[in-house]
Amino acid sequence: QLPYMYLPPDDFKKWAQMLSLIYSDVICNTNTKGTCYFNKNCNHVVDHNYNINLSVGPVGEAFEIDVKLRQLMISGNLVGDSSDSCYIPIFKSENTEKDVWYLGNLLMNNYYM
Repeated sequence: QLPYMYLPPDDFKKWAQMLSLIYSDVICNTNTKGTCYFNKNCNHVVDHNYNINLSVGPVGEAFEIDVKLRQLMISGNLVGDSSDSCYIPIFKSENTEKDVWYLGNLLMNNYYM
C-alpha cells in the first residue's frame, strides 16, 4: 500500500502546470524531486474550493472519485520537511509505466475496491 498519489513524469508535469494556474504561490519541482508544496503552514494556504475528479476503471464501468484538493494537503513534517510547509501529496514517480497512476491511501480513503 502507498500512502500518497504517484504519477508518471509526463503526467506530473501537466499536473504541476495546472496547479500553478490555481495557486500562484505553489512551488513545483518537476525535474528532480517531483513535489508541489507551499512555503507556509497548510492553515495559511488559500482555499480555492478546487476539486480533483478522476474516473477509475474501464470505459463504461468506471466510477468517479471526487475529492477537494484542500482535503489532500498535508503538513511538510509528514514528508520530512518543516511543519511550516504544506504539501499536495501527489508526487512524481520514476518507477512506473507511463500510463500507470498509483492513487494511494490518502485519495482512496473513502472508497472500497
